[in-house]
Amino acid sequence: MKLASFGDMAQTWSLRRQGTSLNQQLVRLTEELSTGKTADLTRHLGGDYRYLSDIERSMVVNNAYENAASEAQGFSAAMQAALGSIQGEVEQLTADLMGAEQSTAESRKVVAENAEVQFAQIISSLNSHFAGRALFAGDATPAQALADVETILQSVRAEVAGKTTAEDIRAAVETWFDSPSGFETSAYVGSQENLTPFRLGGQDRVHLDLRADAAELRAVMAEVAITVMSAEVSDPLVQISLQKGSAKGLLNAQGGLTALRSDLGFAEARIEEIGTRLASERVSLSYAKEALLGVDQFETATNIENVQFQLEALYTVTSRLSGLSLVNFL
Repeated sequence: MKLASFGDMAQTWSLRRQGTSLNQQLVRLTEELSTGKTADLTRHLGGDYRYLSDIERSMVVNNAYENAASEAQGFSAAMQAALGSIQGEVEQLTADLMGAEQSTAESRKVVAENAEVQFAQIISSLNSHFAGRALFAGDATPAQALADVETILQSVRAEVAGKTTAEDIRAAVETWFDSPSGFETSAYVGSQENLTPFRLGGQDRVHLDLRADAAELRAVMAEVAITVMSAEVSDPLVQISLQKGSAKGLLNAQGGLTALRSDLGFAEARIEEIGTRLASERVSLSYAKEALLGVDQFETATNIENVQFQLEALYTVTSRLSGLSLVNFL
C-alpha cells in the first residue's frame, strides 16, 4: 500500500490555511452573536437578494412618504394657527363694534384705529410661510399671498373717496373685494393655481389648497376694511352705521371662517391617520428585514464553541508537529 505524505513546507501551509479559515469563522460568528445579524449576506441568503431588495426599496419609499406626511402635518398646523389668529382678531373686533350705537366719537375712532392694526395682522397671517413655502399663495409657494397692508388700504381708500353715505361706502368696499380689477389685481399676488396636493402614499393625496383669495377670507377682510374706512368720514351717523354693519357682517363671516378651519381640521386628522399607518408600515418592514438577516443566536453560540474546539485541536497538532525531530524519532 502506498502512503501519501506531505513535505514540511506543504504541511505548514496547510495548517496555516486551516488556522486562518477557523479564525475568520470565529470573527464572523462572534460578530453575528453580538449583532444578531448575519455577517455573510451571500451565504445567508443563498445568493438570492430579491426579497431583501424589495424590503429595502419599500423602506425607502415609506421613508419618503413619512417625510411628506411630516411636512404636510407642519404645513396644515401652520395654516390652522394662521386662521386661528385671524379668528381671534375678528372676535375681538366684533366685540368692540357691538356697542357702536351707544359709543362716543372718541371710542369709534379708537375702534377704527384698532381695526387698521387688526387688518394688518390678518394680512400678516395670510402671508405666513412654513419651511420657506407660502401658506395661502396657491402654487406660488416661495412668494407671498397678499400685497402689503398699506398698498391694499390705499386702494380701498381710493375706491371710497367721495362717498358720503354708509351704503355707498359699504358697496364700494364690497365691490372692490369682489372685483377682479380690485382685490384680485391690487391685493392678491399669489398664484391662481392651487397648491399641489401632498402625496402621502400610492393613492393617498391631501389637498391643502386654501388660498388668501377665498370668498370666506375676502368677506372677513372687507368687513374689517369697512371699519377702517369709518374713520374717513366725519358724520357720526355714517360712522355708527358703518360700524354696526361691520359688527353684523363679521358675525356672519365668522361662520365661513369656522367652516374653513373645520375643513382644515379634517385634513389634519387624515394626515395624522396616514402618518400613523406609515409609522406602522416602517416598523413592520424593519421587523421583516431583521427576520431575514437575523441569525439563531443559540446556534451561533454552539458554532463558536465548535470552532474554538477545532482551533484548540489545530494548535495542539501544530505544537506537537513543531516539536518533532529526527533525533527524537530515532
